[in-house]
Amino acid sequence: MFSERSVHLITSCTKGKNHQGHVWPTLDIDPKQTPDDAAYAWSNIVDDARSNQAVPALSLYSGNHWSTAKEILNSTRNLELWIISAGMGFLNSRDRVPSYEATFHQVPFRHDLWWKAITKSLGKHNRCATISQLMQSSPNDEYLIAASPVYIAAVQNDILKGIESLTHPLTQLTIVTSGAYAGPLEEYLIKSSSRMMKEL
Repeated sequence: MFSERSVHLITSCTKGKNHQGHVWPTLDIDPKQTPDDAAYAWSNIVDDARSNQAVPALSLYSGNHWSTAKEILNSTRNLELWIISAGMGFLNSRDRVPSYEATFHQVPFRHDLWWKAITKSLGKHNRCATISQLMQSSPNDEYLIAASPVYIAAVQNDILKGIESLTHPLTQLTIVTSGAYAGPLEEYLIKSSSRMMKEL
């Protein structure tokens, strides 16, 4: 996908957003729905909003965490910035998205099941539908994933699938999160302070 070897910075979205217009979709899931049904219904709402107002993801998010991510993007050669979003799935910073409100805390079932469903429903709009698809397309690149334990746990199966495609996973993949994470990705972890994780 990318002609030169790149570094891929993958981080979580932010609650702070530069909202466009006065009305934007808010994730509201009926607990009786399955993850697939909920994701399909949400994707229809998002598609309607996207047709009326959409901006590059880089411009949508705001806050200290996002300012840092943009500074890294602007100062690092061959770096691609990607976003883990509970509402939009897996985004490149150049993907166009509408304003929205959605967090994993609004999801009434297992977060990994929601991630699988939402990336399936909304991935067709994005440069890569999933983290594993990105890793499969660029198996020699380097990957830095920085997110809270909630986000890492939600996407860990996606990451594990992608790791299978990497040439030297232990040297190519670094995950920055807090000590609250416990799971199959621990060998790739650098544990950060809880204060940093609150910003994520």
